[in-house]
Amino acid sequence: MYIYLMLLRRNQFFLLLTMIFVMPLIAYKLIWLAGSEKSWGIMCFTGATLTSIGTSHHPVILFEAGGDSVFFNANANFAFRPGEKVPVLYHRNAPREARVDQPISIWGDTLAWAMFPALVIMVLYLTPEKFSPLIPK
Repeated sequence: MYIYLMLLRRNQFFLLLTMIFVMPLIAYKLIWLAGSEKSWGIMCFTGATLTSIGTSHHPVILFEAGGDSVFFNANANFAFRPGEKVPVLYHRNAPREARVDQPISIWGDTLAWAMFPALVIMVLYLTPEKFSPLIPK
């Protein structure tokens, strides 16, 4: 029985690393978007959450999903007034994980989580001499 060692070229290696560490985060969000539905909500009040660095204030949105009323906390960077209509995007199987239907609200956490592995992969790609025995040239 022969054991074949497949050597990857440098670009193939880093494409594989990107697919392993970054693409699952993006794929999860795309699957979430595929099963999501749009609705309109109303900003009810400003909630507060106690965190390790202080108190965080965020809008609390009420919307209707399948005949049920659902509350969710929006991102703290939105400044809605009480009673204002808000576009909502939610997954039909988990309406409590709703998001304000704006790109920063939908993709912000995904980009934040994907940024660290993408930066590490980019640094490794741009500095091939330092990691010469481990990473193909």
